[in-house]
Amino acid sequence: MTIRSNTTHRSLDQGDAAWDALAERLEAFSVEWDRGGPPNIADFLPDGPAELRRMALVELTKYDLERRWQGGDRRRIDAYLAELPELAQGEGPPADLLYEEFHCRRLAGETVAAEEYVERYPQQAGALRRLLGVERADDTKPFYDVVRVEELEVGTKLDDFDLLARLGRGAFATVFLARQRSMQRLVALKVSADRGREPQTLAQLDHPHIVRVFDQRILHDRALRLLYMQYVCGGTLHAAMDRARNLPSEERTGKAILESVDVALSRRGDAIPHGSQLRQRLAESDWPHAVCLIGMQLAEALAYAHGRGVLHRDIKPANVLLTAEGAAQLVDFNISFCAELDGAAPAAYFGGSLAYMSPEQLEACHVGHPRKADSLDGRSDVYSLAVMLWEMLTGEKPLTDERAADGWNAALDELIARRRTGLDAATIGRLRDVAPQPLAELLVECLSPSPDDRPATAAQMARRLWCCLRPESERLLMPSDAFAARFALRWPIVALLLCALVPNGLAAVFNYVYNRGHIVEQFSDAQQVFWNTQTAVNGTAFPIGVAWMVFLAIPLARALGALRRGIRPTAEAAAALRERALSLGRITAVVGIALWSVAGIVYPVAIRLGGADLVWHDFLHFVASLAVGGLIAATYPFFAITWLATRAYYPALLRAGEVNPTDADGAAESRRLVELERMTWRYLVLAASLPMFGVTLMVTLGGATGSRLLLAVLSLTSMAGFGLIYLVARAVQRDLSALAEIAAGPKA
Repeated sequence: MTIRSNTTHRSLDQGDAAWDALAERLEAFSVEWDRGGPPNIADFLPDGPAELRRMALVELTKYDLERRWQGGDRRRIDAYLAELPELAQGEGPPADLLYEEFHCRRLAGETVAAEEYVERYPQQAGALRRLLGVERADDTKPFYDVVRVEELEVGTKLDDFDLLARLGRGAFATVFLARQRSMQRLVALKVSADRGREPQTLAQLDHPHIVRVFDQRILHDRALRLLYMQYVCGGTLHAAMDRARNLPSEERTGKAILESVDVALSRRGDAIPHGSQLRQRLAESDWPHAVCLIGMQLAEALAYAHGRGVLHRDIKPANVLLTAEGAAQLVDFNISFCAELDGAAPAAYFGGSLAYMSPEQLEACHVGHPRKADSLDGRSDVYSLAVMLWEMLTGEKPLTDERAADGWNAALDELIARRRTGLDAATIGRLRDVAPQPLAELLVECLSPSPDDRPATAAQMARRLWCCLRPESERLLMPSDAFAARFALRWPIVALLLCALVPNGLAAVFNYVYNRGHIVEQFSDAQQVFWNTQTAVNGTAFPIGVAWMVFLAIPLARALGALRRGIRPTAEAAAALRERALSLGRITAVVGIALWSVAGIVYPVAIRLGGADLVWHDFLHFVASLAVGGLIAATYPFFAITWLATRAYYPALLRAGEVNPTDADGAAESRRLVELERMTWRYLVLAASLPMFGVTLMVTLGGATGSRLLLAVLSLTSMAGFGLIYLVARAVQRDLSALAEIAAGPKA
């Protein structure tokens, strides 16, 4: 039996067809083995490319070697080298093939030492020492450990199920559209060999974006497992991506997903739903918006699964189904990705999954790498999801120069090395050409070689994708282009002091000019006392205010400086710093009012004690003028500092450590943002009272012409200032509202 491929001369960067061709040959080889004994390996080799042919040769040899030893035929590598000279090309037989023979011999009861192989194959000595240094009995499996499933025909009955149509077929299972007789419902029936842990895994999961598994049946007499689950009728995301990829870029919108869904519905005779909000939203979405929406749904599903200790480990477009409404649902949680796990089925990766794997997952697949399977966490799935979203946006995977190599372990070595180098500027540039900046930045971060540099959880990724769907949130999450915001991030203490001291300084000038002209000049013996009091009050109040501001700002300045150096605070530290940033404006306002109120009493008392014959009217002038200064010192710094907090500090710290809306601290943070938004109205009322307060002083207190003129100027200036404050206040309120939504997270 000779198998030839019509996908010749393909390298891995040309898509999944090369891996599919390899899986096809390995499966056919195993079928032929079952029918009549060992087939001719050369008949099952693909035509090209050379790298893929070499890998197929190695994996076919591994499978043949194991089957022969299990049957008592103790064939050795030398016999294969004589029959298949290609195996010896280059530096000789690959180390993982030698490793396979070593374990077959050990399992057969032979006494064999690792040094024997090191001496016989010196060119592979380094790799062999690494591979043979640790004994793991279950590593004796060849990479392709196929379990053949009997052929089943549409129209037949299988246990409680009528097989209506074949929905898909892979190396390990066939999926049918079936009618369950006992329940009178349509289900997706996955027929596979009775092995693995998928039903136990999926039984834990009940989420709107994970395909719901109903139950399983085991047919012991036929060694089959029937896994029946929710029938999702809209086809796969893979089909939708293929449809979108063939469209001109200007026609690539969310409608392409709906068109793919509708094709799948019509093929099965299912009705197209009407009145669906999700379908309407997709129909109105541009392509990046649609990608964000799909990505957010899948990230939420992963977050749910991760919270229950389940990793998916095989994120790819073929494992994402679409409902009739266009919602994404994850399927196939059955992949065991390392020989250290029960039910290891590495051939699943020949379907294209390698291209979506994180570097640490590839390391866990590598039989000679020290990384253990249990070292992986949800950040590996985050990486895979980001690869898929990148492919949706650009039409190609981010790492497109990957090629097959000389054997499985060599291929993994190359893939791992390529991922560890990270993305180059040209690759990132191609993404930025088609994706909004926040989305591009998120995907680049998710594809960081180190898991520590990615979003810590799938929930964080979901929230960031959700923010990309909301223009206000998206804008806030990106670094501001405003000079004031950039200056504030670079020099936070200086920026905060300027916001506080400039309004206070102007208020102090007004207070000095007004009271000296209106009161002090009337008492020749009080002028020196006034000057001394002015010096003492300002010399005390301003240093106290500055010291307090610096004390509050130092932790913030240190954290922002660390962020510029790439050092991120912990989630708890980032949350505390965000709280501090939000409180700076309010604290500055309260401190300003307190200091000015004390000064309003100190000034007239000190001047009276100094010998001036002040009357109650003069006392009232001092108190009223310093009250105006206090209003200026409260409102203007409040809005200026709060604007910096919402535009610069809070977003920077939010990017550094995400809010978790599901815990008490996350809910409290959302409430603080809402309360601060309400507080801005009160400070806006105070700002509006400034011009009216000046007019009131002119009418009720009277005074010299110069003083009245100064109050008139104050009133007019306050009116203009209120117009500016109003614009800033509205911007702050919009920012706080958007940030509160971010903190609260997506709503179901």
